[in-house]
Amino acid sequence: MAGRIALVKSVTSSMTAHLMQTMFFPENVIQELDRLNRNFIWGHTGETRKIHSAKASNSYIWRSILKGRDVLVRGLGKNICNGHSTKFWIDNWLSCGPLIKYVNAEISVLEAELPVASFCNEAGNWDFDMFTHLLPSEIVSMIAAVLIDPSSEEEDVDFWLETSNGVFSLRGNLSSFDFFNQNLQQWMLKNIQDNTVIDGLPWSYIFVYTIWLLWCWRSLLIFDSSFTWPHNPQQQIWTKTKKAFDILNKTQQRVKRDVSISWKKPNKTFVKLSADGSARGQPGGAATGGIIRDDKGEWMLGFIHKIGITFSLNAELWALLQGLNLCWRRGFRKVQVESDSFLAIQKLLMESNTLEPNVHLLRNIKELLLWDWDYRIFYIPHEANQCVD
Repeated sequence: MAGRIALVKSVTSSMTAHLMQTMFFPENVIQELDRLNRNFIWGHTGETRKIHSAKASNSYIWRSILKGRDVLVRGLGKNICNGHSTKFWIDNWLSCGPLIKYVNAEISVLEAELPVASFCNEAGNWDFDMFTHLLPSEIVSMIAAVLIDPSSEEEDVDFWLETSNGVFSLRGNLSSFDFFNQNLQQWMLKNIQDNTVIDGLPWSYIFVYTIWLLWCWRSLLIFDSSFTWPHNPQQQIWTKTKKAFDILNKTQQRVKRDVSISWKKPNKTFVKLSADGSARGQPGGAATGGIIRDDKGEWMLGFIHKIGITFSLNAELWALLQGLNLCWRRGFRKVQVESDSFLAIQKLLMESNTLEPNVHLLRNIKELLLWDWDYRIFYIPHEANQCVD
């Protein structure tokens, strides 16, 4: 047996491996070569067949699967819902990556296995004393901006980090095959002229902004000694592309006319919640605020809250959640809600994708809206929401 394996490795496998570096073998040819090698190793002939037996740990295919699994895990993130199935220190549940990379002290094997839910109380309030002394302040701020509900039956969900919607995409992961097979001009033209739509954005836009941002980051790396590569380059590329696409579309469709923009009073017996959230960077330090006014336009209540480090969309969703919670606690059951984030309103009106990074925030808002009250949600221009700013 050992001699036959040595012969296969040194002769038939090495010959085909050499040829396959320069030639593409059809799948049926590869399968036939594998069949011939197997038959030789196990002593098959045209008249006799023998039983195969091998340890899975010695299988080349099994070792390849395990290697592929390790690569796959690096591309997976965790959406936090109840926090019971995600390891606080090891799993990739923040945009900065696993927290174990930033710990300034030793973590025991037992501590490394603790779930995210172990670091907050039953109401979902973080116990900062458990980790503030172990992590940099900016990482602690990122944790503060994560919504968690340990009492929920909804489990944490894996999602793919390399796409905006969390769904694994063959296009995004196999496109590198064409990268080295074309000259620069062909490659540039092919991508710039490609209008395939990915999650609402043309690939040509995504490609251009990817190249531009890579050039910017490379220049900063060379000329600015304080520069560090962003933790979330895909998210920054997506945000820039979406902003440019929205602006260009509005410019093309715009008809010049004067429009009067102003805040309007709510309907009789209603109160109006004007909410807003913002982040200084993607991600960056984020805060929320809001105002509740009666049907005469008189100020009733207001709120402002620093939520930590997160993305601007998350900040907008946090503002809506906090404002609606405040309305409910104060007994307002007829509410008109206004936000200047078209994307946040759009996501509230659409069915939530369980793989989106902000799905837990969205679901909490939607569950709150199912309670016994009369509500209307509106998008308003930023200029009409300046009172909240």
